[in-house]
Amino acid sequence: MATKLFLRETTGVGRGTSKDMLAAAGASITTGVTATTAGGTAIQWTKTSGGTLLEWYSGRVPVGGFTLSGTVTFNGWGLESNGAANSGIGARLYRYVVASNTIVEVTTALAKNLTEWGTTYSVRNFTATPASTGFVENERLIVRLFLQNTSTMGAGRTSTITYDAGTGGANGDTWCQINETITFKTEDRSAACAFTEGNDTLVANTTANTNAVLTKTEAADTFVANGTVVFAERNAVLALTETNDTLVANTTANTNAVLTKTEANDTLVANDTIAISTTLSKTEADDTFVGSGTANTNAVLAVTEATDTLEANGIVETTEDFASADFTEENDILLATSQIGNINAVSSILEANDTLVANTTANIIASLSILETDDIFIANSTANVNSISINTEENDSLVGVSEIGNVNSTLNINEAVDTLLATSQIGNINSALTILEANDILVGASEIGNVNAITTIQEAADALSGSSNLAILVITSITEANDNTIANTIISIVSSLSKTEADDIFDGQCETVPSIPAQDFWTEDNDTIISAGASSVSSLTNINEENDSVISDVEFINLATLNINEASDISGQASVSVSPQLVMGENDDTLVAIGKISFNGILNISEQNDSFSTNTKIVIHPFINVNEVNDALVANGITIFVPFEPVLAELSLTEEDDTIKCKCGRILNHLFINNHIASTQSQSRSKITAKHDQPFIISKPTEYLNKIKI
Repeated sequence: MATKLFLRETTGVGRGTSKDMLAAAGASITTGVTATTAGGTAIQWTKTSGGTLLEWYSGRVPVGGFTLSGTVTFNGWGLESNGAANSGIGARLYRYVVASNTIVEVTTALAKNLTEWGTTYSVRNFTATPASTGFVENERLIVRLFLQNTSTMGAGRTSTITYDAGTGGANGDTWCQINETITFKTEDRSAACAFTEGNDTLVANTTANTNAVLTKTEAADTFVANGTVVFAERNAVLALTETNDTLVANTTANTNAVLTKTEANDTLVANDTIAISTTLSKTEADDTFVGSGTANTNAVLAVTEATDTLEANGIVETTEDFASADFTEENDILLATSQIGNINAVSSILEANDTLVANTTANIIASLSILETDDIFIANSTANVNSISINTEENDSLVGVSEIGNVNSTLNINEAVDTLLATSQIGNINSALTILEANDILVGASEIGNVNAITTIQEAADALSGSSNLAILVITSITEANDNTIANTIISIVSSLSKTEADDIFDGQCETVPSIPAQDFWTEDNDTIISAGASSVSSLTNINEENDSVISDVEFINLATLNINEASDISGQASVSVSPQLVMGENDDTLVAIGKISFNGILNISEQNDSFSTNTKIVIHPFINVNEVNDALVANGITIFVPFEPVLAELSLTEEDDTIKCKCGRILNHLFINNHIASTQSQSRSKITAKHDQPFIISKPTEYLNKIKI
């Protein structure tokens, strides 16, 4: 006996919009309409003109399978809209291969009837002889109908087929018949709901309940509920185990135990709420968990394979104490466009390129660990971490567009190129901030403030930057070459700033203001302190290596002692003021001020070619010592030596060719040259000449002065 399979309108066993092909006839006629094209041929039939393609799936092949051979017969009813359409009908038969999730044609060519349709419904019957083909258990037959030209097809017409009729031999009695007698498996599910074939579909328009296990095990299986999907038993399990499996709930999906997604590209989607009471596991590359409303998990959220995605357009919450959010494979993503909140224990991002993103708020009550290269933790508004935030691998990023704050214990950035970035504020780090590897970056576009203990930048090219304000209340240590501490507005150091390697940079674009007596140490070549406004140091400033620089565009103020001890050190730009002592102790040291250089104590220039220069005025109250060959003291405006008491001020020139020049004017109480007092009435074999608006030059100081002309 043969097996006749009727083309039906139902979609109980098909994939997506595909139709059923069953041994039972239908109930009422339905249609498929296809548009003709100029010169067209073999156009697959569509549900509506230009709409969804039509295809029909049989039930699953039973245990033992069968071999398809001999003649296959097709029967179809239809019409054309106009005789110029020149249209008829054709068909092809396919095998769904379960092992490879593919579709293979078994007819060797298009089967067709070239008798043109009329403009009223009529039947066409035709056959095909497929190649002998073996079908194994759970595979399916697939039929596709085609609009076939009978001569040259005319454009702008339509052709219609009818199917799903309940009466044999009448309009809509469209079927396919094979020689073999086969009873295909039904799709009945009584307790467990299992999807074991590619493209299986279970649809509930209101509510779908399963009290035990819902299993989806083949690629592109679909479970859809337009209302609610409920897994009510405490021990219930929802498993999506094959590529492209999909669970969709337009309203609410609830599971009280475990939701497991174990194959690449599995998708769990809820337009409103997805609630998981225990564990959500995503274990294969590209699995997707999407809730446009809310996603709640009360215990553990695990994203364990490359490019897994957990996404909620509303809110993602983990509410159990000791709960964990684990990202353990490359490119895992936890994304919420509104809030990622209430992770009460540990959020771990453990593999390269993992991403935790919240457009509004992310709250971590215990620890956030970013442990692999290129991990990213992003909060577009606010991120609160109440314990420890650890970035331990290269290129880890902790980013808050508005604020990354309230790190109440320790923030560690431990590997090269780790980044902690807040475009508004990085604040309230109440213990220690440690940046330990080359190129680590801590950046706040508005404020990096309230680091109340120790900020340590220990590796080359580490950067601590605040484009508005940076406040550190205890000690800032910059210990490797090219370390940067930068604030575009103000940098406040209450205790000590230590810079110990070449090319370290301490830069305040507006001003650097320590609040209590402190110490600044520059101990390696090319160290730099820069202030666009004023630089104030209350205690001792040491510049100890070649080419160290203290630069202020407005004023550099040192209230104790400024020591410039290595060749080519530079201090000052606009104005320099030192209250007790300025010591320049190496060859080629330079003290330059565009505005004024003022000293209330002693100026010592003690090595060859040291230079002390200002474009406007030099004011020295008690002593100036110029002690080495070619040392220069130059003022383009006026040089004034004023004692604290009305007795004398001292100028000592102790090497040949030492020079003091004043292009505008000078006021001298006494000049001490080799312990001899030279006054305006003194006589000497050498000549000292000074005129108003001319240089004042003392040369050959080893000779006794007999004469000074004023």
